[in-house]
Amino acid sequence: MLLKIDPAPYQFVVDQRRAALAEAEQSIPQLKSALDAALGKIAGITAEHDRARNQSKRYAEANRRAGAGATPFSVQQVENQRQLALAKEGELASAVATAEQAQLTDAERDLACTVVRAPTDVIVPIVPLRAGVRVVPLPLRLVLAFVPVGHTTFAAAFVQNAMQRVKTHCATEVAFDAVPGRAFEGKVRRIIEAMVQSEIQAGGTLIDPAAQSAPGRVLVEIVIEGDLSAYQLPPGSSGQVAVYTEHAELLAILRKVLLRMKSWKNFLFFEGH
Repeated sequence: MLLKIDPAPYQFVVDQRRAALAEAEQSIPQLKSALDAALGKIAGITAEHDRARNQSKRYAEANRRAGAGATPFSVQQVENQRQLALAKEGELASAVATAEQAQLTDAERDLACTVVRAPTDVIVPIVPLRAGVRVVPLPLRLVLAFVPVGHTTFAAAFVQNAMQRVKTHCATEVAFDAVPGRAFEGKVRRIIEAMVQSEIQAGGTLIDPAAQSAPGRVLVEIVIEGDLSAYQLPPGSSGQVAVYTEHAELLAILRKVLLRMKSWKNFLFFEGH
């Protein structure tokens, strides 16, 4: 668990939704009673209709007068009203229960989100949160940052005109500033398909090419084949990377010498205190 947001407001909403759901469930028997009453009324109307129809027949036989015993409703009309009442009462009970259940589900999800967990084992370098700090869902400011444990990605940044010959699985050498006099072998795992200059946000201002900074660099992910567990290389460590392609292989020897010379220079540094 990384942090826990005050659950009291969300618990209050959950309790309200549960109470509303319980009330809705209790109202279902009442709705059923209303339905039974409606069905009873329909049955009474049906009986009155039958009596009126029978009486109409007797009047027709006795007086032979048109319309003497005309019934106001047909059998089909009464049955239609009965089916409509059944459907509407059932829809009402179902709609009330479904709406309350959906609101309760949303509230329970919000309550569960008050506990923020990391997707894997992590370390939190800095914890700026204190009791009373307000956390909002808008992405205006990050709450905290965490670093996954046991998974480190090494990336090298190259100028764009040097990328035409860099391919995946090319051999590499890495010389870390923190490990003077050593060059670690590796390979190119993948080339990142985009860089920061490709990012754009929609707005009402046209892009000004003159406002663009220097051309960006292309990131290349490196996998180091050697064992680095004996060295202190925290995330963000810097170094020099050389990629060796099948072009101008004779110059690779010179590049290896230069890389090691730069690595040896790392033995000379000043603490600054």
